[in-house]
Amino acid sequence: MFLTGVSIVVAAVVPALVAGVGPLPLVAVIAVEQFLLGWAWVRTFAGSIGTLVIVGLAALAADATALLTDSHELGDGAGVIGIAVVAVILGQLARRRASPGTATSDQPVRVTVDMAAGLSGVVIVTLLTGYVDAASIETPTGRAVGPAMVAVGLVGGGLAVLVARACAGLVGGRVARPAGWPLISRLIGVVAAGAGGAVFGAASGGLTVSDGTAIATVAAAVAVIIDMAVARGVAELRASGDPEFEWPLVAVLPLAVAAVFVYAAAHTLAG
Repeated sequence: MFLTGVSIVVAAVVPALVAGVGPLPLVAVIAVEQFLLGWAWVRTFAGSIGTLVIVGLAALAADATALLTDSHELGDGAGVIGIAVVAVILGQLARRRASPGTATSDQPVRVTVDMAAGLSGVVIVTLLTGYVDAASIETPTGRAVGPAMVAVGLVGGGLAVLVARACAGLVGGRVARPAGWPLISRLIGVVAAGAGGAVFGAASGGLTVSDGTAIATVAAAVAVIIDMAVARGVAELRASGDPEFEWPLVAVLPLAVAAVFVYAAAHTLAG
């Protein structure tokens, strides 16, 4: 639990701290998290090295697109995802036809699983680029509020997952868990994130209390929902004796999915 908590804190706090420094440091941190998430995702599905390379290149291309374009819209990365999807499909076709004379009965299954890992992996790693786009958001008057909104979204999502998992771990062992405790613990996490967002908004010069609360709550709600799915998946990994890839999924995947919602909320509030 300790190492999991540390990984959640690092995954949320480090990009939040560098969001205000500039786009290049933020992209550098996001790229590291994209690599770790892509690696864990593909390896969890027992994907091939070729699939991992495609996922990694898609992440780098999405980051480069976010840096080089002036619009800073989420749709800018659509072309990157499209090309990566084609690359995954062509790679699997090539893999299936590479050695037809030695094909085995489970080869179609392996190809299908590898393709699923590649297609979904491309999507989840490029979602993290949404934080780079959100960091460039400005108000109609030209005030740069994107970095603060990204920071409060990341901290809100990470805090919600951390508090939810801590609450879930407090009740166990010989103490009977109340009915619905997993859901209750996650609701507590969302409330804690909303409170943290309010404090962040009050302390920040670029946000209001309502802005901080709204963005943190949105990020937290998405993050805890994804964390529920991740918790079930990790439990299955542990049951199969293969838990080595769990911490990037626990720490980064909820933040990755929340990125789109943080961008949408920040864009709406900035006007």
